[in-house]
Amino acid sequence: MQNRQKPNCEKGRINFITNLDLKDTSGGWTGINQQLFLNLSEHFEINYAGPISPPIDYHAKFVSKLNRIAGRQGTFHFFSRRRLLRIADEILGLADPSADYDFFHGQTPWIEYQSPRPYGVYIDACFSTYMDIYHTRSRFLESDIKRICDLESRWLSNARNVFFGSKWAMEETLRIYSIPKLRCQVVGIAGNVPIPKKDGYSNELNFLFIALDFERKGGRLCLEAFNRLRQEFPRAKLIILGEKPPRDVLATPHVSYGGYLRKTIAAEFKLLQEFLMQAFALIHPTSMDTMGMVLIEAGYFGCPAIAPRSFGIPELVRDGITGLLVEPPPSIEAIAECMLWLCRNPDSYFAMRKAVKEHASTVLTWNAVVNRIAKGIYESSGAKKERRKVELTLAESPA
Repeated sequence: MQNRQKPNCEKGRINFITNLDLKDTSGGWTGINQQLFLNLSEHFEINYAGPISPPIDYHAKFVSKLNRIAGRQGTFHFFSRRRLLRIADEILGLADPSADYDFFHGQTPWIEYQSPRPYGVYIDACFSTYMDIYHTRSRFLESDIKRICDLESRWLSNARNVFFGSKWAMEETLRIYSIPKLRCQVVGIAGNVPIPKKDGYSNELNFLFIALDFERKGGRLCLEAFNRLRQEFPRAKLIILGEKPPRDVLATPHVSYGGYLRKTIAAEFKLLQEFLMQAFALIHPTSMDTMGMVLIEAGYFGCPAIAPRSFGIPELVRDGITGLLVEPPPSIEAIAECMLWLCRNPDSYFAMRKAVKEHASTVLTWNAVVNRIAKGIYESSGAKKERRKVELTLAESPA
C-alpha cells in the first residue's frame, strides 16, 4: 500500500456514489473506483453509497431492438429516462443527508439526480466522446444521444468540481459541452498494482500485449510488428494477456497466451505482476481508449511502452523518455520500428527503464491524484466550513 498524507484537521464527510462494487478490481475502471475510495478515506469520513446499478430498462431495450430489426436506429436504453430516474431514487436511499459533499465515480448514470449538496465527479471521458470511441454513433437515434448529452452537460455545469483523469478528456469535454472551465481540473490517474521497490527485470526479450478486446486494441497489428522484429531478433517472445486470441495467432512461433488474469485472485494477480516485471516492453497499439491504466502499471515495473499519440496517452508516456509514441492510427511499420529501436539501443533502453519507473512511481500514484482531489473538494466547499480547510503537500502536477 502506498504511503498517504492525512490532513491534520477534522475530516469532512462525503458520500462516495458509485455503480461498482468495491470488491471488483478486475479492470481499469473498477480499479480506479477502489483506489479512489481507499485514498479518499484518508482525507474524509466516507459513506459508501453503492453499488447503484438497477436492472436495465427491458421495455426500452425491447423497443430499441425492434427498431434495429426493422432497419431503423435504436436508443441507448442503458441510460433510458426510466432507468436514470430509478438510479436517482436509489441514491436518495443510500446517501447520507448529513454529509457535506457528494463525490461521484463517473458521471452519466447520475445525470437525473439533483444533489442537495455540493458535488464533484471523477471522469475519464464525457458521454459524447465515449460514444465516438466505443460505439458506432450512426446506429443510435441522434435525438436520444442528444438527450443524454444535454442532461450530462447540465449536470456537469452544476457540479462544484469536475475532476478529469487527463487534459485530453477535459479539453474534449469543454469543446463539446458548455460547462464552466473554472470548475474543471486535471488530477491525473494512477495504476492499481503495488509499486515494487526496484526493477527486477532479468534481461529477457519479452514483449507484452494486454487487452480485453484483442482485435480492437490492436492485437493483429502487434502480432505483425512482432513477426518483423523476429527477423532480426529471433529470441524475442510475445506474451498475450487478457482476451484469448484466435488459434492462428497462438500457432505463431514464439507467441504465447498467459491467460485472463484477475486481480481479485491472489495467484493470478501475482502472475500478472511477474509478467510485468519480466517484460521488455508493453505494446499498446490501441484505437479505442481513454487513459490506459496498463501503461502506468507497466511503468511501475520499469517497463516502457509503445503506444499511439492519441487519447490521454501522451500524458502518461513521455516520448523518447519513458516510452515511444507513434502517430495515430498506429501502423505495423511504426510499431515494428519502435520495437527494433529499443532492441538495437540497449543503453538508451535501460535509461528509459529507469526514467519510466521513477516517473510512474512518484507522479502517477493515487496518493498524488487524490491529494489534488481532496484539495479541490475542500477549496470548493470551504467558504462555510473554514474549520475543515487542510494543508496538503501536493505532488508534482500531472504531466
